[in-house]
Amino acid sequence: MLTLGDVTKKEEILDKFTLREVLPYYKERLRNVIFREMIIGFLMGDSYRPYRIEVKKKAIIGGFCQGKYVKKCRRSFGNALEVVCKTCPN
Repeated sequence: MLTLGDVTKKEEILDKFTLREVLPYYKERLRNVIFREMIIGFLMGDSYRPYRIEVKKKAIIGGFCQGKYVKKCRRSFGNALEVVCKTCPN
């Protein structure tokens, strides 16, 4: 974000500047990106879907089987129960 897409400047920025020196510029770049997203969203209307980072929700243990097999699965899978519940075939 600080290099405006120029990957050749990455090492120069990392070597010559501290976080404290870069922070005001970063905030300004962030405001520019937000402004650009706002304009694009306004012009495109409802059809525009901005890029969003997906936050994966924790699996609800027993969500698929409504808690019917939780005890059995806990015995079988132990600490990996949450991972198994995310992909439960039943």
